Amino acid sequence: MTEKIKSILRVIFGLALMVLCVYWSLRNVDLAKMWNILQNANYVWALFCIPIALFSHWLRAVRWKAMLESSAKTKLIDLFSAVMVGYAVNNFTPKGGELLRPYVLSRRENIPFSTVMATIILERLFFDMAALILIFCWALLALPKQLSAVYPEFSSSSLVSALGLPFILVLAYLIMSGVFPYAVDSFLQKTVKRFSHSLYNRLHSINQSFEKGFVIVRTPSQIIRTLLDSAGIWLCYILPSYVMLFAFDFPPHVNLGFKDAMLLFVVGSLAYVSPAPGALGVYHTLVSTAMAQLYGISTEQGLAYATMVHGVNYVVTIIGGISLVRESKYISFKRSDKNNPSVFSK
Repeated sequence: MTEKIKSILRVIFGLALMVLCVYWSLRNVDLAKMWNILQNANYVWALFCIPIALFSHWLRAVRWKAMLESSAKTKLIDLFSAVMVGYAVNNFTPKGGELLRPYVLSRRENIPFSTVMATIILERLFFDMAALILIFCWALLALPKQLSAVYPEFSSSSLVSALGLPFILVLAYLIMSGVFPYAVDSFLQKTVKRFSHSLYNRLHSINQSFEKGFVIVRTPSQIIRTLLDSAGIWLCYILPSYVMLFAFDFPPHVNLGFKDAMLLFVVGSLAYVSPAPGALGVYHTLVSTAMAQLYGISTEQGLAYATMVHGVNYVVTIIGGISLVRESKYISFKRSDKNNPSVFSK
């Protein structure tokens, strides 16, 4: 099966998943009641969320600049533009922006694509994964009452162990592959390669990217700034989930705070792992289900909340569209050759 066919199938699967989740989330919903909830929501709080979301993307550009500091001189506005292009495309294609973002920067700044891509893999699989694990574990430990009510057979600590431990093991493996690449590769050759060459090749490719990423981000100053920027990014990611709680009149027995917003954010973040464009439908299903099971909130109100939080991302996408126009001269969709590389050749 060719890569082109695989790409087409991934797009079809992502769209099918999106349609299925939209149907699933709306199948038993009183649309008139949901529309009434949306009409009575306080949209001033939604307006507060837009600059917060934009600032998170700006911080991502700041972090990217710190990571590339030892390899290339870049302008912050160009990095921000590439970040916004990536997010805009991600909202309409399954993960297409993750490749387009480094591609645009490599073309604009004449930086090797492999160098830029190494920073993307490092930030996504290391800094962002570590942050999400910490938020996830903290939210579980902070909300034992709600979780035990829904899952009486589990304690918060057991859930952290069951769900957090695999991620921590993956994170430890990635660190080892970056710090001790030859030892890890030797281990993979003796184990994984014996029963699956394709799996070995994929892991080997990730190891090489991590090794290169750790070489790029090597100074103490880079590491400290990257960590601080990461903390700011994830705080800005969580804040819209918290701020938007004030836009709705929840039942008197429901008292949602910042810790609850963190848990809802983590649940919603799982949707972005799916191939559905912009996590549309998947996000709404997960968040509304969590709100119903954990807090007894109606499906209509949970969906209205999820729609507004998720909608902020699409409003911000307008900036991404402007950035896409700005960067269009650096994007080529023609078959690549030596003098005219294509985005598909990456």
